[in-house]
Amino acid sequence: MCYVWLNQAFFYLILIAIKDEQILEQIKNGTVAYELCRPYDLYWWWYLKHLSKRYAGCLLRCFPVILLALFLPKPYNLLPPISIKAFILFLIALFLGSLLITSICMLINIITFFTYQDKGISSIIYTVGGLLSGIDVPLPLLPTTLLMITEYLPFRLISDLAVRIYSGNINITYGINSIILQIIWIIILIIIGRLLMKKALSKVSIQGG
Repeated sequence: MCYVWLNQAFFYLILIAIKDEQILEQIKNGTVAYELCRPYDLYWWWYLKHLSKRYAGCLLRCFPVILLALFLPKPYNLLPPISIKAFILFLIALFLGSLLITSICMLINIITFFTYQDKGISSIIYTVGGLLSGIDVPLPLLPTTLLMITEYLPFRLISDLAVRIYSGNINITYGINSIILQIIWIIILIIIGRLLMKKALSKVSIQGG
């Protein structure tokens, strides 16, 4: 039940299918021009804006869900973490997972500069990401072939990793190695995102401007 309750408690933080409609509308209708006039790095501004939106939604949801889950009768209740070390790694993995999912969502935003429409790419990423991150179905229940595929993609590092560290389903050593992999994926996706953003802004045209 830990898998279910923790995913529900941090749903708004780890759900990949949450997008910032305001950012997407700015790109589509050309009001992004106002952002370009302001003295800040647009990538990081949007990145922190999207991240803060996720944390704001998560804080309103997680504490009531966790309190409810802790006091439910067995076997439906949320169990405490397997150890203090596992709980610390859980928090680190959860935080890094939020950075990772924000990096992925930023790629969707940036690709909209080139396609002028986000529905195609976002639908693909939301479907694949929802399945391979453990939100739709716990990853241990997936076929072996799909499990092998998840090892090479960043999606399992969004939520599945943190929850399985908490419950003791994976050991501490594997958890630490996966956290290092989280950091590598975050760096890779941010670099790709910034390069695409630079290319997009160098060719951006404002309709009617």
